Amino acid sequence: MQQNNPSTQKLWVDMFCSNEQIFSTCNRIVQPEFFDPDYRDAVEFTKHYYDKYSSLPSSEILEAETGFQPRKMTINPDEIEYCISKVEQFCIERIVTGK
Repeated sequence: MQQNNPSTQKLWVDMFCSNEQIFSTCNRIVQPEFFDPDYRDAVEFTKHYYDKYSSLPSSEILEAETGFQPRKMTINPDEIEYCISKVEQFCIERIVTGK
């Protein structure tokens, strides 16, 4: 799976916005500018919302505030570790390449 293609980035954002464990683990490394413009506002809003309210915004709030239509997902424990690993890898690649 290519880390930089739009469908992969959407999956990371959907998972990131659906699961508090994934979000809280990846929040320290995730930056909005690492993502394609279609997803930046959603990532930025989710980070600010979490900082202020200590929880993730509902999909309705996220869509109303950013126009991003998240797919709320039920994520299995093995998928949590997978997603955390992939999101961290994606962010590290963005840091290293300066993109």
